[in-house]
Amino acid sequence: VDGGESSDERVGALEQTLQSIGERWRTVCEWAEVRAAQLDGLAELCGHTAEVFETLNEWLKEREHELLGLKSAHHLEDPDQVAEQVHKLQRAEAALEAEHGSFVRLSQLSCELVARLEKSNGAAANDVRRRLDTVTQRWDNLVARIEEHSRMLVQSGKADVRQLKDIVEPRTSSLANIEHGTKTDRVVKPNETSLKVTTLEALAAESETTSETEPEEPNNQVVERFLRHVAKLTAEMEPLRAWSATFTVSRKPDQVRKMISVCQEKLLQIKDQEAKVNRLQLELEHMHISSNLTAAQMKKANDAFEKFAKGWARIVTKISEAMNVLTGHDETDEESLVAKGIEQWIEGCDKVLTDLIKLSKDERTKRLTKLNQQLQLQDNNLSFIEKDPLKKAILKKGLDIVRKRMSAISEEGEPPSTSSSSKAEEDLNRELEGDWCTVGNVELLDKEVERAERAVETARNGNMSSETVEKAETRKAEMMERRRSTISALEKMKAAEDGLNR
Repeated sequence: VDGGESSDERVGALEQTLQSIGERWRTVCEWAEVRAAQLDGLAELCGHTAEVFETLNEWLKEREHELLGLKSAHHLEDPDQVAEQVHKLQRAEAALEAEHGSFVRLSQLSCELVARLEKSNGAAANDVRRRLDTVTQRWDNLVARIEEHSRMLVQSGKADVRQLKDIVEPRTSSLANIEHGTKTDRVVKPNETSLKVTTLEALAAESETTSETEPEEPNNQVVERFLRHVAKLTAEMEPLRAWSATFTVSRKPDQVRKMISVCQEKLLQIKDQEAKVNRLQLELEHMHISSNLTAAQMKKANDAFEKFAKGWARIVTKISEAMNVLTGHDETDEESLVAKGIEQWIEGCDKVLTDLIKLSKDERTKRLTKLNQQLQLQDNNLSFIEKDPLKKAILKKGLDIVRKRMSAISEEGEPPSTSSSSKAEEDLNRELEGDWCTVGNVELLDKEVERAERAVETARNGNMSSETVEKAETRKAEMMERRRSTISALEKMKAAEDGLNR
């Protein structure tokens, strides 16, 4: 700096310039440090997650292909076939246990990766979520098929629970890390289990639930046993209820990862309990159909289940709202508005159905007819929801509960006259249990998928039992899986032929 008259001013200006440059330099350095911390190990985490996903994806394909060889219980004609089916189920269940660690690892890696990608790359984070959801759904489908085939074996009388349990015992004795005799769990926390796959031991409890309501059993014992089952399941859900009552969502950057992890854990627990809720609904339906209960006894059972269902709805609504907030779903989009409308209709139905009992038979019939028309409209609206499958499943469950309550009220007001509907249901069951196309012919399998879809539609529109609806949906899923496996096999064969021709 020159020593002229304005040297002090020039020195001051230079100092300010240097200070400004220093501040900008410090900002750049801080940004670089933060960015480096964000990128540190991210590539390795992405690669490891992709590797675990690919490995588990291939494993799921193999298990799905193996389960295609399972037969319906009525197709097993001799003890050797039954024994072979039991061994296949055991092998599949053992495979789930052995691969449990990989599923846990994928859940943990996905949660960690989503937390790191959420701020800077939301699209990539959503892609990780979708991949995990796909794996979870395929895992659940395997579990459901094993459970369904095991249950049908027990209910058909071709294999009893003790026989199945004797085969399982040598394997379960070595699972020291599984608590309370539960054989297979899925977790999102490193040290806690949160999703219990239904095992053959659980079928024993189910058979007690569904098969003990025999005509010779006193009606009061039927009701008391159902109330005990409701109380037991309510007690099991108490931790979830307490959590839903106190949990609040935080979107602070340092809390989002923890919030997502907690919500995923609770979501898996809810999925575990859903199978038990379905069995409880089946038991109530069985009481409506098979038991000569008085109006007072049936009202007692209906009231107990209605109270339980409201608590269950609050839990699943809480987890859905929390996941929507954490994943940034826009509550103003069209699907959210449709979902909101269905929710409000379900809430309004609760009071309307409660008041229907006080009306005369004719007035009650008129109201039920109008409600049934509205219910069909809400079923159609439900098909518009595609972005949020969890929300769609929750609303579907709510509509099913409303449908069952309407059916129960209708049955209370008029004597059973279900000869035609029973015949239609028998015909549909006979068709579902009949011969269906096996793997190999894509064109025939396309027709079989359409046939299964018609069966599902017939069962739903005909207000048939939930067991028949479930059987139709299972057959539809089976046909779709056979078609997918056939297409995949043909594509691989074509690729191999193309490779040989080159």
